[in-house]
Amino acid sequence: MEPDGIFTFSATAGAGNSTYELKMDLYDKASKINVGVRSIFCVVEKAEKGWWKKLLRGDGKAPHYVKVDWDKWVDEDDDGTPS
Repeated sequence: MEPDGIFTFSATAGAGNSTYELKMDLYDKASKINVGVRSIFCVVEKAEKGWWKKLLRGDGKAPHYVKVDWDKWVDEDDDGTPS
């Protein structure tokens, strides 16, 4: 995770040691990332509180493999704690 909001991930897996890479230009700055032990589950935290109108900079859509975790979703006018 770069301070300006560039998230880059790469891994090698499988019998053929295939390489997988991902680079996303997040809408704003992010400060921290946590990765799970037995699976790849990345949690990106915003560097500053505030509402992002979308995940990525630019006009394109988020990649099909990026999903919303509705259990942790917080609306803009909520107090900030997931329900």
